[in-house]
Amino acid sequence: MIEACENVLARYAHALDPKAFTKTELDRAIQATLGEIGKPKRIWDTVLEVQLNGLLSGLGTPLANAASVVYKQVTNPIIDLVESVNPKSDKHWLDVIAGIQAQLQGFASDMIYFRSGWVNGYPLDINRSITEMARRFNISPTAARKKLTDQIIEERVALALQRDPTIDEQAARATLQKNFKPSQDQLDEYVRESYDYMRGAIPGTAGEFVRIPTKLSVAIDEYGKARFRRYKLAMLASQKARQEAGNDNVKYKKLYDQYLQASMQHMQFGDDVKNLNPKLRTEAVKDSFAKMSDDLDAVFGKGLMPYKTVKEYALREMFQQRLTGFPKWVQDSREEYPVVHLAVPFLKTPWNITKEGFSYVPVIPQVLKKYLGPQYKPQSGDALLKGIPPELDPNKLGAYYELTNEEMLARQMIATGLFTVVMGMTQEGNITGKPRDAAEAQAWKDAGIPQSSIKLGDTWYSYERIEPIATVLGISAEIARSWNEWTEKNPADKDEDWATDFGKAALFTLKANIVQKSFVEGFSGVIDDFSQGVRTGSLEPVASAVGRQFIPAFINQIARVADPYERQATTFGEKLQQRIPIAREQLPIDYGLAGGPRETNMLQAITSFNVKNAEQTPLQQYIYGLGVTKLREDKDLKGVKLDNEQLALLRKMSNDFLTPRLEQYVLRAEFKNATDAQKKVKLERYIDRLKRVPRQRFYNELRRTDPAMAQKFKNVILEKRGRPELMQ
Repeated sequence: MIEACENVLARYAHALDPKAFTKTELDRAIQATLGEIGKPKRIWDTVLEVQLNGLLSGLGTPLANAASVVYKQVTNPIIDLVESVNPKSDKHWLDVIAGIQAQLQGFASDMIYFRSGWVNGYPLDINRSITEMARRFNISPTAARKKLTDQIIEERVALALQRDPTIDEQAARATLQKNFKPSQDQLDEYVRESYDYMRGAIPGTAGEFVRIPTKLSVAIDEYGKARFRRYKLAMLASQKARQEAGNDNVKYKKLYDQYLQASMQHMQFGDDVKNLNPKLRTEAVKDSFAKMSDDLDAVFGKGLMPYKTVKEYALREMFQQRLTGFPKWVQDSREEYPVVHLAVPFLKTPWNITKEGFSYVPVIPQVLKKYLGPQYKPQSGDALLKGIPPELDPNKLGAYYELTNEEMLARQMIATGLFTVVMGMTQEGNITGKPRDAAEAQAWKDAGIPQSSIKLGDTWYSYERIEPIATVLGISAEIARSWNEWTEKNPADKDEDWATDFGKAALFTLKANIVQKSFVEGFSGVIDDFSQGVRTGSLEPVASAVGRQFIPAFINQIARVADPYERQATTFGEKLQQRIPIAREQLPIDYGLAGGPRETNMLQAITSFNVKNAEQTPLQQYIYGLGVTKLREDKDLKGVKLDNEQLALLRKMSNDFLTPRLEQYVLRAEFKNATDAQKKVKLERYIDRLKRVPRQRFYNELRRTDPAMAQKFKNVILEKRGRPELMQ
């Protein structure tokens, strides 16, 4: 073990001045090394590593990440161009054009970040210790602590200026530099900030195999961050050149080329690096982040802001910016109480996606930025601090601290235009949001309508996992649908129900597009499962929700791809069986109200993106267009609970009987000539009438094959008729 400690210290000896190590620092380094080698990993770390990597293991996650990178590379320049029109913004259209030009280059050369992210399995631009940071920047640990302290101070000053622009910036900075000494916890917070799912608990080859999903996610994120850094660096170079050149276009072009080349030196890797073995090449790429700091210092002058601006911008675009406020508290709680991971497996990415999507909603983000966050009072008798108390730290930044009001306004202008388009698409039936309840969800399936999708030509395309546009489109679709329903109401009903209707629409929109994409959904799901368990006297719903997390997503994908049909599952064991190849096919085929067995959408099973033919039968058109939500048969039939096989038999018998008769019924002249309101009533009543026949046939089948079960139905009828003495 002592030899291991010496090896770790020797690793840094070539880059650090031994004299810079005080005895305390040396003791801390040895203690940290002993702790890492001698301390066994908690069993929770191993369990969570399996759980989180299993959830990430399907093709859907990397494809969604890649789609988001492409989407944001297209839309970010549009947002910046809109913002550049605002005279209060410091962005100029020339800067945006420069960013676009830079973004159109380097697609192949930036793949070195993808490969290095895969090898490293951990973000390349995040240091895991102060000592590592010191080595990266070729400075002493003491200087590294000073660098981190300066960064914390800059963030404190920036926050204070956001809240009160009249603060004397220089005086506030000087006061903090004199009086502020960050705790070790605050420094650790900076150097250890990482993704939700970084554990590294399982050693050896087994650990490397389990962490493949994490490694792939990191690789895609590192490539994406490289693309976004390239864009931001070009914009900063253009901004500086424009300010220095004035109206001299020739001088601007010369300065811009000079600044861009100098600021991107760290991204230029020669054959000497590219030809290294993967591990050494990865170390060279990680070292380039220290070179990035030097490059930016050379172009923009000494200071942390350019480096921080570029780095934080890339993190923001990949939904990895630092958590603040309540989400930060939840993050800390998960570390203290690992069982919380079962309810909230991912936190940082979902929350940042939610924030990003919500930033397109008019007014609300501006209000949240100003008021949703700590409100600081000036220190009595200290005019210099005026809103920068000693306890202020970056973890207490308010909501949307990373976005300027000008950028949020540009986003909301774009969203307003998009909403106008969505209104028209809703009128034409070419966009869907989320079904509002279980009955509507089943009706949409029967009608062949996918949720969260756009219809282009004769095909539905899901937008559900492409963020942040999914949140924007989802909110717009729900608002448009609610507005259409409101306008179709009778005037008298509008006056009476407007408050209730508005409240329901707002709550559902919030739940479907905000809550269900953030960590709050995890808590909500656990509460719902627990409540269902209390109602039924069983903890099966909770066990099922937890158990499914430990069957990797890619196993579930294989099971679905190998099976041409969707399968029905009602119990905990069956829901797990549903996700396992071969075992899945022993479950009964799933049937809806009508239309035959439900078939597996192979493209959706493979990629998690739903692409579906939009062709509908007349019956399906009426089910969706009229809002018919008659459910298929339930496992609780007339007070008697059916097992999975019995329920499957009943649903198949009902589907087989209803389908041809309903398809013929909607073609009758008397039905087609009725008003829409009349059609809905007629169709729902006809469905109820038809259901009686397969139910009787099902009962007769039970009398033949399962007399005891048939007697249960008979007992229910006898009890309702007041003849309990005849019950058996």
